[in-house]
Amino acid sequence: MRDQTPDRDTVDLLHEIVDEMLKPFGKTSQRDNRLVPNPRPPFDVSRPNEHNTKAEFLCEKEAVQASFHHVAGLMENLTNKNKGENHEAMLSRLRPVIDQKLRGIAPKTGLNDGFELIRKNVADLGGFTASAYWIFGLFSLRGYTN
Repeated sequence: MRDQTPDRDTVDLLHEIVDEMLKPFGKTSQRDNRLVPNPRPPFDVSRPNEHNTKAEFLCEKEAVQASFHHVAGLMENLTNKNKGENHEAMLSRLRPVIDQKLRGIAPKTGLNDGFELIRKNVADLGGFTASAYWIFGLFSLRGYTN
């Protein structure tokens, strides 16, 4: 099996690239001591491809595209995007019902993990609004998948 460890020049180049990206934040990549014989790159380079086959990649790509299609539908239905007064009235009736249901299922005490904390905070904030923002966040990622 081929050695996956890049040579020192490659590692140094990768660090320079990462340092340039971190420069606006006043940071640099973490480097090994120059005396270390096999320096580590600033990120894992052991596996150049995330997928083992093109079919695996295409399957994942289709799943992501379908998900974004559904998220777009949710965004359209949860906003009053020129849908008229009836749609706005429907959303006004749904908001408190959704908020109440989410408050009812949110944990009250003994937050045992991060998910319970998130559920409680979403319920406290208002489930409809928090969910809409969460969905909008997902929807805004669609530009990164093209």
